[in-house]
Amino acid sequence: MLDNKPEVTSELEWMLQNSQVDDGMLGEALVREYYASIYHLAISILKDHSKAGEVARETIHQAVANRHRYWGETRLRVWLYRIAYQKCRRLAGLFISQKAGDAISLDSTTSGSPPEREEEGERLWKVIVTSGEKNRLPMLLRYVHNLPVREIALVLQANERTVHSRLEHSRQKLKDLGLSAGQPVPAQSNPHYEIEDLISEDLDGILPADANSQDRARLADHLLECEPCKKHASDLAVLDAKIRQSFLAHSPIPTVREDEFHQALAATHGQVNHSGQNKRLSISVREISFGALAILALLMVAWYNGSLGPLSEIIPPPAFESTATPFSLAGATSVPRAAFTATPERSASLAEPETEIQQTPTQKPDSDPSQAAVIFSDFAEIPETGEDPYAWKNSGPLALASVLMHLGWDGSHADLISALQPSLDDVNVMPYEMVDYVEANTAFDILLRVAGEIALLKELIQAGIPVIVEKGIDMDSVGWAGHYAIIYGYDDSRSRLLIVTFDNGRPVSSDISYRIYEREWRAFNYTYMVVYPGKSADEVESILGDQFDASSNFSYAAERASYEIFTSEGRDQYFAWMNRGVSLT
Repeated sequence: MLDNKPEVTSELEWMLQNSQVDDGMLGEALVREYYASIYHLAISILKDHSKAGEVARETIHQAVANRHRYWGETRLRVWLYRIAYQKCRRLAGLFISQKAGDAISLDSTTSGSPPEREEEGERLWKVIVTSGEKNRLPMLLRYVHNLPVREIALVLQANERTVHSRLEHSRQKLKDLGLSAGQPVPAQSNPHYEIEDLISEDLDGILPADANSQDRARLADHLLECEPCKKHASDLAVLDAKIRQSFLAHSPIPTVREDEFHQALAATHGQVNHSGQNKRLSISVREISFGALAILALLMVAWYNGSLGPLSEIIPPPAFESTATPFSLAGATSVPRAAFTATPERSASLAEPETEIQQTPTQKPDSDPSQAAVIFSDFAEIPETGEDPYAWKNSGPLALASVLMHLGWDGSHADLISALQPSLDDVNVMPYEMVDYVEANTAFDILLRVAGEIALLKELIQAGIPVIVEKGIDMDSVGWAGHYAIIYGYDDSRSRLLIVTFDNGRPVSSDISYRIYEREWRAFNYTYMVVYPGKSADEVESILGDQFDASSNFSYAAERASYEIFTSEGRDQYFAWMNRGVSLT
């Protein structure tokens, strides 16, 4: 377990944010303070010493290179762990299929313990290493690296409730082993996890995210005064202590040798000198950022008032060249990733009338394999969910439920609506809410990304993976609004996507031209969600390529929006500006 001494973060945070501090000095300080713990996190995921060392060194180098991005919103340790976790995921994938006992070294250090305690520890450890990455990583960060649920969620880029649910799921599996209860909490247990702290953590999983301080205080008082609740917390403290002891015995943080430290320091200094970043301006990063924003705002105001020429004369458009090749399904093994062509002229066809959308709930598209790939016939015949005057706002839950049921989920449309929109006043469901529900309540995996492309949709459909998208729609009764849809096929002979939307609870299968669809999709930064079983994780990552990584995905989205700013006008240009801002924040 990590040493519980106070972190030397205040000085390091000051060094990180002070542009006058030399990069080499900052890198050396980060290596000495955090190299060992980052290395341990990496080797716990990658199971390879050389790769773990590479991740630790690259994490510190990236932290130094991107020091201007750290503004102190989280602890420095959490920020570094998040960088390291992203690098590990690129190397090994988020879901790693391992044999029992292969996830972490099983070299036990429990000699001298009573035989029954050793047997209990081995049974507990076997459950830990076979629990899967999604459940094991939160335990590792919780019991070895001493992170609370909130910070674990930041590292793993997950919802707090999801992390809490995974920890509770793991604890319950360990309780089912029938471990001896009532043992005193070992003296070496981390004081960070007293009973009151465990109860406080339970509140994060009980209370809604918007609960006020009075609600929290009332529930905390009850849990501290209620004897059954205190007994539960006491048993939980004993179990937590056993889990930490098991991690200590089988996966202790290694002592980094002095030569490894010197190697890391040399690599950090070499990278800093190579990047030419060892000398910085004395002006603060915040001042540079605010100054640049102020100049941009003045230029935009002047351009809007007509005192400047066209935008393309003020700032030349970026050189963004498409490498797309013509798509042909016959004999193809993959679909070209680029779906838009870099051309300085605006396409007049963007103004095609919205009436081009043709609702054809019973008509089957052309099934010629060289022109179409209609994989999911069941989506064209989704059963009625019942006429509901309020269902116009339920497109998200209805779409998600339909995809989950297609994958074998035993729930219903009503289950999703009651969970995601329990009140009639709730007229909106955000994509992250749908992600949280799938992660916490189903056995499936879900990925939320932006900057989607027609070619990517085709490739996912070819792989047998339906896609949920969020796009704009003009509704006569309420005006313009956001709406979720399911992409279940396409027809290249007519350049149309096959989609399912919900009209007051009634599923409607229709088709829409690629151009009209992309225009409506732009309003939501081309957002899409992919739901899939765990066995398809490698295939999904292969299809998405660089877009599988969240940071790379947002960088690409910002680049794409920058291009569209110069190649669109009117409302389309407004959404392009918005997409760039959203992708950079």
